[in-house]
Formats: sequence, C-alpha cells, structure tokens
Amino acid sequence: MQIDNESMDHLKQQKIKRLKRLRKKVNWEMEKERHELLDRLYLLIKNWEGHYADFLDIFRRPEIHRLLMDSIDYWGKDESDDKLIEFITFVIRTGFEDEPVIDEEGKPLLHRTTAVHVAARRRISSRMDNQEDQLDMVIDRLFLIYNKFNVNYIDERGMSHFHVACLSGCESVVEKFLELGQVLWRETGYSPLELALGKWTSNIWSHKDIFQSLLENGANPNVINREGQTPLHIIIKEILPRSRGKRFMEMIFDFCQDKYRPVQVNARNKLGWTPLHIALYNKNKKAIEFLLKNGADPNAVDNDGYTPLHTFCFLIDDVSSLKLFFEINDELQQTVQVNAVDNEGQTPLQLAVDRLFPDAVDIFLDRGSDLSNFVSPFDTLFRSILFIETSYHYKIRHASSILLIVESLERRGYHLNRNDDGHESFC
Repeated sequence: MQIDNESMDHLKQQKIKRLKRLRKKVNWEMEKERHELLDRLYLLIKNWEGHYADFLDIFRRPEIHRLLMDSIDYWGKDESDDKLIEFITFVIRTGFEDEPVIDEEGKPLLHRTTAVHVAARRRISSRMDNQEDQLDMVIDRLFLIYNKFNVNYIDERGMSHFHVACLSGCESVVEKFLELGQVLWRETGYSPLELALGKWTSNIWSHKDIFQSLLENGANPNVINREGQTPLHIIIKEILPRSRGKRFMEMIFDFCQDKYRPVQVNARNKLGWTPLHIALYNKNKKAIEFLLKNGADPNAVDNDGYTPLHTFCFLIDDVSSLKLFFEINDELQQTVQVNAVDNEGQTPLQLAVDRLFPDAVDIFLDRGSDLSNFVSPFDTLFRSILFIETSYHYKIRHASSILLIVESLERRGYHLNRNDDGHESFC
C-alpha cells in the first residue's frame, strides 16, 4: 500500500510539472491558445487520482478566473459534452475559491464580470432543455467557487450574482444573499423577480419558493422591464399556459409587501396592453376571472384604443370567454362600456361586424350597443366574397356569417334598403 501511495504521489507530481510547463507556454492574450490549454488540461485531469493539486501552486488567480470563463464559452455550446462540468468540478476539488479584490478604502470591488455571469448569458440565450439543465448545474457549482455572499458582483450589463441565482433556481444561494442583505432591486433590464419566474426554464415549479421569498423580502411586483411589462404581464403571457402557472399569479397578490399594494393590475406595456388584454388574447378564462376579481379595469384601452371588448372581436372562436367576461362584471356590478370607440372610431359592435363574428354581434346588441352611428360594411363584404379568389368553403362560411349578422341587426330594428345603384345596404 505504501508503494502504491508513493507511486500515486509521484504520478501527481509529474502531472503538476506538466501543468506548469503548459502554463508557461500560453500567450494569455490569445483565445485560441487558452482553448488549446483547456484541451490539454482536460486530458491531464480527467483521470486524476489521489489528492488534488492546489491550482494556486500552478496558476495565478486571474488566470484561473479566465480559464473558468473560457471553459463556458468553449465547452458550454454542446449539452452532450461533460468536459465543462468535469473541469469546474476539478477546480472545486482543488480547493480554489474566489477572493474579492479590495479597493484603496478596503472595500470589495463589485463591478466585475465572473464565470457566473458568462454562464448566465449563455443560459438566457439557450433554447434547448438539455443545455438549460447543464448550465443550471454549472451555475450551481460555480457558486461553490464564488461563495462570498456578502459580495454581489455586477457585470457591465447590470446583472448581479443575485440575479443569476434567481435565474437558475439556486434557492440556497438566493436565501444567503437575502440573509446578508446583498440585494440590489434594479429597476432596469431583468429584475430578480422576473428572472425567478422561470421564464427561461422548462421547470417553473422549481422556482416557486424563490419567487415567494423575493416578494416577502421586498421585491417590487410592479417593476417594469425593457418591454414595459410587469411580472404580472409575464405571468399571464408566458407562465400561466404552463403546468401550475396559476400559483405564480396568485403569489403576486398574496405575498407582496404592503408598500406595493394594491398590485398595479392595470399597468400597460409598450403596446398599451394590460394583463387583462393578454389574458383575453390567450383565451385564458381562469386569468380573466382572477384579474377582474382583483381590480382589472374592464374598459382599459391599449395604444390602438382597443378595450377588452374590441380585443374579443379578434377571437372569433371564443364566444364563451366573452360571455364569462360579462357575467363576472355583472357579478362585480361593474359597467362595461359597449359603445367605447377605438382610435379609428369603431365600436366593438362595428368591429365584430367587420370581422364577421355573429355571436359577438348578438351579445353586444343584447348589452345595449348603439346602432345610431352604425356604418354598414355589407356591400364591401359581399363584393369581397364575390370577387376575391378563395375557396368555395370560405365563401359559403363568410356569406353565412353575414346573413346571421343581418338577421341580428334586423331583429333590433335595422332594415335593408336599396341605393340608387340597386345594391342593398343598411340604414
């Protein structure tokens, strides 16, 4: 056994000498040479046995940080390649840990790009579940190296280590940052709350506890991102359609601090859409009901002047959501403005007729739509059916919709007249 230990120690010393020789040959300014060094390093470390070498006996700290960042860019493109994980694991086993750089006043320098940031950027740009899982594992292990949670490094894009922990679902890391108070609630770019939503992950449920902790610790549920969207917009648009996404919508209201109440449920994004507009467009009945019962304005307008009723006119196959919308507002004793006009001067009724949505026409008329300023589009609609080249089925379906709408209008007192040119129109 003594001989085996001596042999193993001798082999380790030989490998260390080879590592030192490799380091001396590298021009650290040349990316290609650094990548070649990584390949040679991997061959030496993949079958390493016995005690691990202290990397600081071979490389300087800045060189180790450079290799960690390079390894992510070089090996992180292939989710089937284990080299990245194996290399980072080896660095951890050597005992290497980050030490903050101190300024002249004895304070740590926070503005610094680390391997954690590099992995996060690749994580955000990743579109494959396998690579997503690999990079989450990489980030989780990197926090064993960058483990000083009283220091929250920020890169040139404003992303901090705390942001990255939220992004990758590193719950224990998030809790440590929160405990030590090293948290920046930035109002631009991606907020920690948005990252914690799991927008970039296939397993959003794994982010639930982080999302709740952020809210309980003062995260602003009304903060907007570059698209002018609040976390509630994002939940309705991207999280709700996925498994168990409804709980995230509820948590926004259940766990945010009193200073942020009431949640700005009618916040408008760059298109002027409120969360309710998005819920309607996505045909999400649970979200429609939840939002209305939590203060959503049933008459909110977007940049085109569209109210929720105007929005319904673009959802021809979803009359059940329209009925639900009116039922909930009746229950809440809220007035729905059926005669609101958009930027083109169109009421929901006019738009429903133009888009040949007979069920909506019936509902709007039952709800008191005003016909006094109604402009008949039927001459144009009939001509389009006759002269536009399209399928016979399409023409029959659209002609049937027109006739159903005509009948609905006639039942409310509209009469078909003839113009001087012999065409039929309404007045």
